[in-house]
Amino acid sequence: MCYPHVVVNPYVYYDWEQWLKKCRPEGVLVDTGVHKVFKESGGFEYPSGFEYGYARFISRVHAQARVEEFYYVIPDYPSDYPGMEQFYPLNVEKTLESIKRWLTRVDSLPGTAVAVVQGKKDDPLSPVRVYSENRELYDEFELVALGPTCASNRWGVLAKMILAFDSVTAKPFHVFGPSLRAVARVAGRTRRFFSFDSSAMYRWCENSWCSDIEERAEAIRAYISRYEEIARRWGSQPSILSFF
Repeated sequence: MCYPHVVVNPYVYYDWEQWLKKCRPEGVLVDTGVHKVFKESGGFEYPSGFEYGYARFISRVHAQARVEEFYYVIPDYPSDYPGMEQFYPLNVEKTLESIKRWLTRVDSLPGTAVAVVQGKKDDPLSPVRVYSENRELYDEFELVALGPTCASNRWGVLAKMILAFDSVTAKPFHVFGPSLRAVARVAGRTRRFFSFDSSAMYRWCENSWCSDIEERAEAIRAYISRYEEIARRWGSQPSILSFF
């Protein structure tokens, strides 16, 4: 299926190349693939040499995509996957260290760097505190991202987190994999909520009835239909970008 905005990570590069043979995106978000790195491996560190390879991957995808809307996520450290909660607040410290390292790279890379604001799972104020205490660092970037959002099923708490962050940030921000229920709750109530991705749908699909390509495609169509219904609620506000 062709979408205007897509997410690409190093672990789906073959799929990306195949997709490009029949589709042309309007916008691309390059992500590190934290689900693969952390949840599936059970570790709390990127593989050796990952940052160097990831920087090259960003440039390669940019050359292939040929789009003006091109974003890439600076490597971050989540703690919201099951069994990883004990890594908070270390995940915040390591994410901030990563952002500082990548400040030396961003001028040599194409596109817009996205700095992640990490925090504690299901604690709406934790990313607010991290952002407020490190505002000078985050002000170096055009776009930031709300981190502890993709592994929670508590959509009411996620909505509170999005609204709380929106109330303090001066930057447009991306949200990783929020449930559509959370997105519906905040529709038309935010100032800076810029984009989100559909990784929550894939998590649900993995644990549900998506046993083959056809069922997966049907799930994606249902997700897009629901998203479009919610997007209409933004009214006079610009519809947010959704990366599938």
